[in-house]
Amino acid sequence: MKKPFKLPQSFLNQLGEFTRGYYLITVNDQNEFETFFHHDDEVTEMALINYVDIQSGALQDMMRNQASEMQDDDDDGEAAD
Repeated sequence: MKKPFKLPQSFLNQLGEFTRGYYLITVNDQNEFETFFHHDDEVTEMALINYVDIQSGALQDMMRNQASEMQDDDDDGEAAD
């Protein structure tokens, strides 16, 4: 059985060295979410949390719109029959 992949701590350390902060979400080979978070100070932490919140909402809206458009396309195809 192959050994599960773990994001190397050295990678996270370097990411922390070259940024003021990050919020990283990965899906491992067992389809489990892993979250990595680093910030230099409370202001950066709050900024990261707010940005993730905004981006999450935007991604959800985009996916809902795509699903709605796909449904509309399916409905149009059925009406033409």
